[in-house]
Amino acid sequence: MITQSLALGGRDALENFRQACSYWRKDYTSKASQGVAVVSTSEKLHPALQRFSRAYHDAKSTTLRRAALDVLHRMNLAHLYGVYLETLQELTGRSLDTGARARDVFAADACDVAKNQMFWACYPKFLGRPRSSATGYDQKFRTMLTHAEKWHTLRETFSWGILALIPQGTNTWYEKLPLVNFPIFSLLIRAINPDVVIMGEMISGRVFSLWRGDAPPEQLLYLEHLKTIDEIPSGTNPLQLLEEVNVGYTIRAPIGRAVTIPVGVDENNTAALGAVLAGPSQGDEYHVPDGFFDGINCV
Repeated sequence: MITQSLALGGRDALENFRQACSYWRKDYTSKASQGVAVVSTSEKLHPALQRFSRAYHDAKSTTLRRAALDVLHRMNLAHLYGVYLETLQELTGRSLDTGARARDVFAADACDVAKNQMFWACYPKFLGRPRSSATGYDQKFRTMLTHAEKWHTLRETFSWGILALIPQGTNTWYEKLPLVNFPIFSLLIRAINPDVVIMGEMISGRVFSLWRGDAPPEQLLYLEHLKTIDEIPSGTNPLQLLEEVNVGYTIRAPIGRAVTIPVGVDENNTAALGAVLAGPSQGDEYHVPDGFFDGINCV
């Protein structure tokens, strides 16, 4: 969990968010300009080169679209669980306090009755039949709600923005993380990667607009002026990358910090140490309490 906590808002995650923003702008522009004739600038090229150029840009567009879909996947699931809780309250007539878990408030039989109705609403061909009679569909339904609860918990604990600061390939790891371990994971994030909490809050408005399909903000983030995250020097303050800036902006010098190496980090693991030392922080140093990692599998 240490490695995953440190990866939030890291270079890979920021590159993924940069690509998602790029696709968001291109996709919105293309929809807004539908019907406008586009003149090709490669009409005199050899036909084989034209085919290669189209294939190249199609692949490039797919990469950007995948980055955007990665973010939307998390946000759609978080939203799904929010709607699930609202539906559960309406069907049972009971209210749920902020931060409370459904299983701690609603009786199991009431949840099952409500879930049956939701399942039938999604799959009307099984209306009135036990979910157990539609094994494959029921498994998919339950798995999606399980994953949705985890993304919703992350969103409610931090912000919409943090859902866009997760590196590609982490979805599967997080969705397999037992929900009972989430409090440990959230404490780790605040303890050894507090910057990502601030970063998530900085971009929450943009991320929410991306999810709703709104027009992209006119002002670009510094991150969006880059062709790749590799253009920035190692150790750069990541908070600066999420500032709205004008073209020609020059990034300031890296900011250093004092840092406590958390218990459980292998001092011979250069990647883990590098991630701890390279992630700049704002504000006071956060000391991990003694024994915090005792008995925890921090892989």
